[in-house]
Amino acid sequence: MDDVLFQGSFPAFPTDSFMLQKLGVLLREKKAVSNEEWDTLRKEKTDPDELVFAVATRQQVTPRMLAEIEAMILDVAFIDLDAVQIPSEVLKLFTLELMVEHKAIPIKLTGQELLVGMLAPAKSSEIFQTLGAKNPTLALKPAKVLWDALEKRLKQLSDQKKPAASTGGGKKGPRKRLGDIIVDSKYCTAEQMKDALDKAKKDKTRLGAYLVKNGILSNKQLSIALSKQFDIPYIDLEESLVDPVLATLLPKKLCYDHILCPVKKEESKLVVAMTDPTDIITIDHIEMMTGMRISPVVSSELSITAALGKLYGESVDALADQVGGAGAADSGDEGLGDLGENAAPIIKLVNLIITQAVQSGASDIHIEPFEDELRVRFRKDGVMKLQMKPTKAAHAGLVSRIKVMSNLDIAETRVPQDGRIKLHLADRKVDLRVSLVPCVWGEKVCMRLLDQGNLKVNLTDLGFEPHVLELFMDGVKSPNGIVLVTGPTGSGKTTTLYSSLFLLNNPAINIMTAEDPVEYNLMGINQVQCHADIGLDFGAALRSFLRQDPNVIMIGEIRDFETASIAIKAAMTGHLVISTLHTNDAPSTISRLLNMGIEPFSLTTSIRVVEAQRLVRKICKSCATEFKPPPDVVKSLGITPQLLQKLRLTELDLNNLTFSKGTGCQDCDNSGYKGRQGIYEVLGMTGKIREMIENKASTEDLRRQALADGMLSLRESAIYKLLNKRTTVEEIFRTTLDAGGDDQSASKPGAKKGAVSVPASQPAAAAAAFGAVPADMGALTSFTGELQAFRASLEKLSAPAGGQVAIGPEMLRSSLADPLAQIQTLAQAGDPAKALPIIQAQGQKMDFNIRNMMYHFGAPAASRAALPLNELVDTEIIGKLRQHVVTARLLSGRTDIGQGLKVAKNLAKDLPNIYFDIEYFRHVVANVVVNSLMALKPNGELKVMSRLKPGAADRVELVIFDNGAGISPDDQARLFTPFSPLGRKTLGLGLAVSRKLMNACGGQILVKSTPGANTLVTIEFPAAS
Repeated sequence: MDDVLFQGSFPAFPTDSFMLQKLGVLLREKKAVSNEEWDTLRKEKTDPDELVFAVATRQQVTPRMLAEIEAMILDVAFIDLDAVQIPSEVLKLFTLELMVEHKAIPIKLTGQELLVGMLAPAKSSEIFQTLGAKNPTLALKPAKVLWDALEKRLKQLSDQKKPAASTGGGKKGPRKRLGDIIVDSKYCTAEQMKDALDKAKKDKTRLGAYLVKNGILSNKQLSIALSKQFDIPYIDLEESLVDPVLATLLPKKLCYDHILCPVKKEESKLVVAMTDPTDIITIDHIEMMTGMRISPVVSSELSITAALGKLYGESVDALADQVGGAGAADSGDEGLGDLGENAAPIIKLVNLIITQAVQSGASDIHIEPFEDELRVRFRKDGVMKLQMKPTKAAHAGLVSRIKVMSNLDIAETRVPQDGRIKLHLADRKVDLRVSLVPCVWGEKVCMRLLDQGNLKVNLTDLGFEPHVLELFMDGVKSPNGIVLVTGPTGSGKTTTLYSSLFLLNNPAINIMTAEDPVEYNLMGINQVQCHADIGLDFGAALRSFLRQDPNVIMIGEIRDFETASIAIKAAMTGHLVISTLHTNDAPSTISRLLNMGIEPFSLTTSIRVVEAQRLVRKICKSCATEFKPPPDVVKSLGITPQLLQKLRLTELDLNNLTFSKGTGCQDCDNSGYKGRQGIYEVLGMTGKIREMIENKASTEDLRRQALADGMLSLRESAIYKLLNKRTTVEEIFRTTLDAGGDDQSASKPGAKKGAVSVPASQPAAAAAAFGAVPADMGALTSFTGELQAFRASLEKLSAPAGGQVAIGPEMLRSSLADPLAQIQTLAQAGDPAKALPIIQAQGQKMDFNIRNMMYHFGAPAASRAALPLNELVDTEIIGKLRQHVVTARLLSGRTDIGQGLKVAKNLAKDLPNIYFDIEYFRHVVANVVVNSLMALKPNGELKVMSRLKPGAADRVELVIFDNGAGISPDDQARLFTPFSPLGRKTLGLGLAVSRKLMNACGGQILVKSTPGANTLVTIEFPAAS
């Protein structure tokens, strides 16, 4: 990279000491420099700008690499302008003159947030003052782009503005060939293109389809190339929702024959995706057929075919034939009805929704009405995904059709209703459990799909580790006793129960079950449907079972003392009882039963095994790729030789571990995951555990003993799947927060007293807050000089200067000096396995405190813009709640913060945007939420509400309520005084800084508290005009 290219692409590369430290870490991660080379550069180039230029001119550092690093340092996105298509409507938001002047270009508009690509994102605040004035209703978000790509785009826009006469009277030359466009865009080489042309011609397939099918191009790249060829906008059908009602506008045969798909209807205009938008004859034919003006857009053949499969249903016609014969055989089963071309649109829409859900493997269908729209979502692999948005006018018809199919009262819309639909699909049965609930804008429908064909009844297929499965099966095969399966709703407990029963089921054994509801019908097992409204609850069913000469009894759930006591008596009189319980992990199940009133001796003599479980998503096999994880990720997960030995994976080399992840493909709907499997925590009744139960030991003591006896925690079971390339690191963090085995660092023998350690469930959040952590001891050792200098400068703050309120020495020591000293000691100790997790924890604690100090001592420099408050609540409060919980734990030293936390939000609709600085907003709500979390006890409640200020249309309020300890009257008088920790081991700056930031932007913050009961914080923002 020469000087001209560097100055053009990086006019404002961040050069403060913290940013340069990040630069060094990222360069070493990318293997662009070694530790020794970086240390040498730092010594030779004392000027920061010279240091960055020296890095940029290294042969290993490309412009793109350095741009990606700059984006990571500034926490913004990097955008490759050559690979994105910018809608013309977005480009019109800025004038060409403004783009040229500020070297910035609008890229993507999402709601009221506009992503702006620029060469100097570090100066985005200054640039946005000008750009934001032209678009005051938009929230501008910076992104890093490269100089040559930006210049190319600006030149294209400039050429488009030139008069037609300058281009030869407006006559267009011959259209550029698709292959040339693809090669020019660097999607493939000329040699690859030549080979593809020959093979596509030989196979008699379109060039684009051949390239995508053979993995040379993605669907998106082909669509962009077609858009450039025809000079017509393209649409990414994989990310767009096609309204299923449009299926009634165009015949299915026409769409497949001409490879086109209706996308959306806009008054009298119909947007149609086509592979050849110049086919005037077909466009005229559609216009005559629909009476609407056709607006063509470009998409690839494979994308259109996939969209048509979703729109019309790839096997809808076949299903119609299958349902006809099977439905007649059993009058109690509901058929899908007539699916011909003349079917009513509502019937066809219901059939389409159910068919797509079954074909995609969804577990639940949600039909949700809102004020202006109707939303259909599927839950697939435990994650909700928006499937379609039919017209709101279809809601009443949809609900009525579903009620008819499930034999419910069509006229009743005021109370909830439950029903069931039975379907025959080819050679399998599918049951739909239907629930309707009246909401503000109409009845919401939830349908649970119970597909007998997907029921796994072999325990070995569920994901148990071999030695864990052996322990669980020993309990299930016991002649008597209780086997308990625990976990939250949707964790796969029912499947585990049925698989256990299937293992025991044979003609020599009498098995009886009490369920509510009966989800699957199993041959040879006597299943009873409980009806609490007529007195047939679990307890009543269990009492009657004892007179039915059973060998094995399965109870759907133990909910109360009566059911638990009868189950224990049955187990003690020679029966095997299998049941479920709602607890977070296996050891806490014992405490739950003791709290119900069960005597300890009854538990020790009856319980055989307790199993807790969760479900994690499996990596899609079609797009799985292996990679070597960064060392800090391995260490933060706690993967050690001892853990490998415990998992019985001693053949793995800790220094050469490989993980796997899905890149996304058509098979997994571009999610990278397909299917789910269980992670299990199985507690066996050893002699020591029985003795501890007799002595009513605490849950933590039971857990500690169980882990010492060899029990795998939920986290360790998930790591087993990770090491066997079945799931990902992200899934581990998503599913095992506060699950079994997560918060054990504080209780481990030898743990340093007073040290705050980050919970094992949160290393990613801690690392993200602190920045990248060095991956080896060489990098750690290089920290010591900077750390010593930083400690010295901090100590100067403990004395008053310039009228500022001083930081007390004890406060400084607790919040900054002690964590810093611990990091420095660990950096010199030479043991990265022990150093990294604690450095991450102490780093996050310091990061939070230092930001408060920077805002306190610094002068406000707000960069205000119009911001959507409700969206910010979702992203900055709800979306970052896990990170806030970790921060609160680190600041307070309490590991129970966030346990059993209940969160509720009530956001007013049609609120005006607030006029505020986005960084100030993030910091204010972080301070308030962290304070609320520290005040809460386990199982506490946090409520968030937005509204217009009563009597003031130009002010918007955000209210945060917690039912914690409250604030005493004396402390309330000092709430906004800097460095008033109010009895906590914190800096006491949060609320003082928050008020300062609010005042700087024309807002205010108010606190009302009832000691011992609750606290209510009102944050008032000015509304955008």
